[in-house]
Amino acid sequence: MPGPAALHEYALDFWQRSLLFLDILRERGNAREEMLARGVSSVLNYDTELVMRGDTLPRPVNYSHRRVIPPADVEIHDRKRPVVVIDPRAGQGPGIGGFKAASEIGEAFKAGHAVYFAGFTATPIDGQQIEDVARAHTLFIQKVCELHPAALGKPFVFGNCQAGWHAMMAACMRPDVVGPVVIAGAPLSYWGGVHGKNAMRYLGGILGGTWLDRLMSDFGNGIFDAAWLVVNFDNLNPANTLWSKQYNVWSNPEQEKGRYLQFERWWGDFVLLRGEEMQWMVDNLFVGNKFSTAQIVTSDGIRLDIREIKSPIVCFCSQGDNITPPQQALDWILDNYQSVDEIWRCGQKIFYIIDPKVGHLAIFVGTKVAAKDHAEFINNMQLIDAMPPGLYEIRITEKPATQAEAPTFELCIEARGLDDIRALGCNSVEDEREFAAVARVSELNNAAYQTFMQPWIKMMSSPQLARAVLELNPLRLSYSLM
Repeated sequence: MPGPAALHEYALDFWQRSLLFLDILRERGNAREEMLARGVSSVLNYDTELVMRGDTLPRPVNYSHRRVIPPADVEIHDRKRPVVVIDPRAGQGPGIGGFKAASEIGEAFKAGHAVYFAGFTATPIDGQQIEDVARAHTLFIQKVCELHPAALGKPFVFGNCQAGWHAMMAACMRPDVVGPVVIAGAPLSYWGGVHGKNAMRYLGGILGGTWLDRLMSDFGNGIFDAAWLVVNFDNLNPANTLWSKQYNVWSNPEQEKGRYLQFERWWGDFVLLRGEEMQWMVDNLFVGNKFSTAQIVTSDGIRLDIREIKSPIVCFCSQGDNITPPQQALDWILDNYQSVDEIWRCGQKIFYIIDPKVGHLAIFVGTKVAAKDHAEFINNMQLIDAMPPGLYEIRITEKPATQAEAPTFELCIEARGLDDIRALGCNSVEDEREFAAVARVSELNNAAYQTFMQPWIKMMSSPQLARAVLELNPLRLSYSLM
């Protein structure tokens, strides 16, 4: 049994760690308030210069297109195709594709490529729609083509998470300007999965469809607080959210402080969506599953058909991703093709790579993933582009190295068939019918909400109520209270 001295030492250590932990939370909250006060929320680790403003386009959006200024020791080669990085607008602000040296942007610079970045402000432009954002990306990428006439190939595009399907929409609209596309952790087949697994894809059925998103947008006076999307992510792993994440910092405050505060600058940088944008996403994608089946037609008559994309598509997913499991990243292939021969006849080049364990964020944030996977995509983009039409799996293995050398990797491309995608697990016919039933129930519930509840909610809504709803979001409070 411990004596009084041991108990005293333990209590002293406990309170010292607790005070240091609270001070770290104070710094976290202050850093967020400072970013809000400046009005600039990007966590990008590089200087940039403006190329195009999205708010000056014929259909204005809150995006901007910027050239990333390379570090002084980097030499850019004019003949190498430029790289375009599009960050997700699914909760947090921009910059995560280049907030470290070991990142998509950092690896592109190492290989001598010019790099461009599509960022956004926290507040959307009045009237902007999802298709306006995708159309803006086509104009941004076209501008990159014009700035690099000597480049051997169209721009190489990285679309992270939600920006992955934005990039794919842009490629459907303008297949003539968009080059190879790497979609990292991006869902395209929203019903896809293994029966009984990945709770997020069942959320629409549990909540009765998408009417709650309309309700939250109406309380926000037409604005949806994307911090609620981050809440959904946190709820997938409450043990980590409520305990492990905090305990790791509390137990080693000196060692964990820098890493924790760097990540929290982005994690707590919440953005806003227009209610119409959020409703389009949940109705057409996450509950409706209309993108992978070419059911979406833009206002100017363009059908968003993935089969029209002729540039290589690289799907980067992970078995450890509980937001976008491999089935949601890859089952669009099964939705569109009956065989690999059909892929060949369409002239498409589809690649996929499945990591065995990394989580959703690590797919586009992790330093080890950037140094291995993203670096290999960039270094081998000419090989990927030169492959004949078909379905392929990319495997990246580490070469043996001595202690004095940095790890080196080898990329291997192997032909695959549709049965290889099915072997990962996919919906049965009964599953598909149940998801279709949920989509129909969602339409009915939305109609009922719009008829009986929405007029009353809109009558009560005001800028003051919207501000209160925003500030009282539990995630925002966790920062502002400290």
